[in-house]
Amino acid sequence: MTNEERNLAMDELKLVNDDYKYRDQLIVTEFALSITAFAIGLNVAHDLTGWLRIVVFFGISLFLLIIANHIGRVNQDRLAAGDRVNDLKAKFKLP
Repeated sequence: MTNEERNLAMDELKLVNDDYKYRDQLIVTEFALSITAFAIGLNVAHDLTGWLRIVVFFGISLFLLIIANHIGRVNQDRLAAGDRVNDLKAKFKLP
């Protein structure tokens, strides 16, 4: 491995590691915001009656479904980045 290839691989390690940390924090933030939105939606639905309450519940359910799908996809990307970090660390024999 030449010095230039080693430098490029080290730069990739830094970028992938930052990406892993960013996606990890993104999952935590999205989860916290979705719980807050769920609580607000329940407070709004509490004061409503009839079909309007059902519409709000349906909206909350749809929102949570979309958030859960997105968090799952972000987690897949996070795990792929974590695997790449471990591969690069093994390549350089880092702990």
